[in-house]
Amino acid sequence: MSMIRHHANQRSDVPLLLLLSARLWEDVIFRDELLALDGKNAAFKLVLTITREQPKRQDDYGRRIDAPMMDEVLSRLQSPVKRAFVCGSNPFVTVASEALIGAGVEPGSIRTERYGQ
Repeated sequence: MSMIRHHANQRSDVPLLLLLSARLWEDVIFRDELLALDGKNAAFKLVLTITREQPKRQDDYGRRIDAPMMDEVLSRLQSPVKRAFVCGSNPFVTVASEALIGAGVEPGSIRTERYGQ
């Protein structure tokens, strides 16, 4: 969230996309702030994937992250991915990183942070 806030405070025009997965709409951390930033900053795109209920926004998803979703989400960017950050449980990081690689992101440009088992 600090990187997204910094991006907004600098009024950066560098494309920034956040694909955030949560079980429920109510579980989306910083939801109101992210939605507000998504609505006012053309360089920032927010995509939510809600795994245990239907999405509330048209361009969001109602399933776990997978390779086809990653392809679709990355196609929303106007330039190739230069850096990707993946944070979550070990299984989540593995799936998301593999989907990024499958979508053509260079493995060396993916940074991960794992927690849990």
